[in-house]
Amino acid sequence: WRSDIRHGFGVYKTNEYTYEGNWSSDKKHGHGKEVSKVCGTYVGHWKRGFKHKHGRQDYLDGQYYNGGWSYGKKTGHGKMEYSDGTYYEGFWLNDNYNGRGVLNLEDVVFKGEWNGGEREGVFVETRDNYVLTGPWLCDLRHGTFEKSEGNKMTRELYLWNCNPNFKNSKEAKKSIQKLMKKRDYLAAEEILNFYPTLIKWSLFYKYDKKGTLLH
Repeated sequence: WRSDIRHGFGVYKTNEYTYEGNWSSDKKHGHGKEVSKVCGTYVGHWKRGFKHKHGRQDYLDGQYYNGGWSYGKKTGHGKMEYSDGTYYEGFWLNDNYNGRGVLNLEDVVFKGEWNGGEREGVFVETRDNYVLTGPWLCDLRHGTFEKSEGNKMTRELYLWNCNPNFKNSKEAKKSIQKLMKKRDYLAAEEILNFYPTLIKWSLFYKYDKKGTLLH
């Protein structure tokens, strides 16, 4: 103690938790261990009463997180393993996947760049029988993907996580016109990227046989 407040090394017990470690100015500060009936066990660094810098949290349901913290939030590089054995390993910001990371689920692995807990940018999606590589937007597949199945490589188009599977370029052209009317320019742009031969003025304007602009 110092000036009648907790300071230095000590043990503090309540009905809900026990803390053993360092204190500063009456707050957990430095290295310490907290065993809680509600949250589980945390071993690591603290700052002004918050989990900070690096530590491991073992939850009561079998999950655990080992990695960086910033004022009580998972931040920096760390690994979170869930009770079903799946895990995420990579960078975090304020308890969300954020930055480069790998999410390993039961039947698929996602590797790429995360933003606020959502997939954002190019991801490699690995499954038992194929690998799918392409862009994600707002946690949805959106754009041209390369699909690898053994020695076979194909291209697939996804619009807001759906594969339109156009039978031909004529269907794709009609879809672009509908999307333009709905002002979904992001989806229309991705179709044009997939079918570059459709990029013509006639896609956006209508002419008669003499070449006169109708509308």
